[in-house]
Amino acid sequence: MNKIMTVLVGSKAHGLDNPYSDEDKRFVFVEPTSEVLKLRDVKEEIRYLDGNIDDVGHEVKRFLQLAMSCNPSILECFLAPTLEVTEEGEKLRALFPYVWNSKGVKNAFLGYAMSQRKKMLHEGDTTNGSQGGMFKHRQDKNAAAYLRTLYNGWELLTTGTFSVRIVDTPIGKTVWNYKNGFFSYQEVMDTCLEWEDKLKGAYESNPDKQSNIEKVNEFLLDLRKNNW
Repeated sequence: MNKIMTVLVGSKAHGLDNPYSDEDKRFVFVEPTSEVLKLRDVKEEIRYLDGNIDDVGHEVKRFLQLAMSCNPSILECFLAPTLEVTEEGEKLRALFPYVWNSKGVKNAFLGYAMSQRKKMLHEGDTTNGSQGGMFKHRQDKNAAAYLRTLYNGWELLTTGTFSVRIVDTPIGKTVWNYKNGFFSYQEVMDTCLEWEDKLKGAYESNPDKQSNIEKVNEFLLDLRKNNW
């Protein structure tokens, strides 16, 4: 397998980890072009699970397709700390400004945030705990991801990039509290509804940014030629 990029994601990249946190990695690999052109199934995704290690890899074409649909987890890979990266991987990371588009960011980041809200509200253990009089439940990760995704979407539409290490941002302490279960549902909803409005407002102020498919295809064609 020709890996061109491996990055650190998840709580350790976000600055929200503890001694028990998993080490989550994402990687991009390139299938030989001769194999891509054959009448055969090409691997698009590979996953390794081993103890606290969770590695997920995408073939470069599939990775770029997901990036251009503005998948938040995939866009994060362009900005996340690198563990291994080749020259081709560096060129891939440099495509970040060209893959995302305003409408895609609004829809994908809001959609991902809504999925986290649904899990938080409907799938969690809502037992009322004693810690600080707040609800302690298993969906603290969903609450943290709900806010983090909305903030990152707002950042991207406002500045052209976003913060992977969320703990160092103005909302970092709040996200840390959510991740560690120090919240009530009402608090999360009130805060995140404000950020939903901010994300939508950022889109209204920057609705026209488009993906550059020519730039992406230029990279992909060169990559295929060099990986026969």
